Amino acid sequence: MKISQLSSYAVRLLIAMEQNEAKHVSAATLAQHTHIPLPTVSKVLKSLAKAGIVSSVLGAGGGYFLTQQIDNITLGDIMTAVEGPLKVTPCVDEDCKTCEETDICTTKGKWSSVNQHVLKSLNTIKLVDMIGN
Repeated sequence: MKISQLSSYAVRLLIAMEQNEAKHVSAATLAQHTHIPLPTVSKVLKSLAKAGIVSSVLGAGGGYFLTQQIDNITLGDIMTAVEGPLKVTPCVDEDCKTCEETDICTTKGKWSSVNQHVLKSLNTIKLVDMIGN
């Protein structure tokens, strides 16, 4: 399993927002500080805003801000905001209608347990835990 680049960017952006001394920070400033392309920053911030992790204020002095403390935001929250519902495999749903091998599958219904353990782990790691020295 690999964490997507967008999720990695989201973590970096949120940490940059936390470390910024201004109350609000623009997407352009975040792009400059994180070296993430501005269109990508805007895309990630839109997803984070839709999930309620960040919000924005328009106008002079406006920009994005965190809606909660970083010790309340989990990697699971961030990844779900950016990527949608997290599944370790398409077979997580017990009634997987997209699989052509559902009739002969020997692991049918078992991936849900694995997925729950992964989600539980991601939901115990807080954004504050991701800040390096």
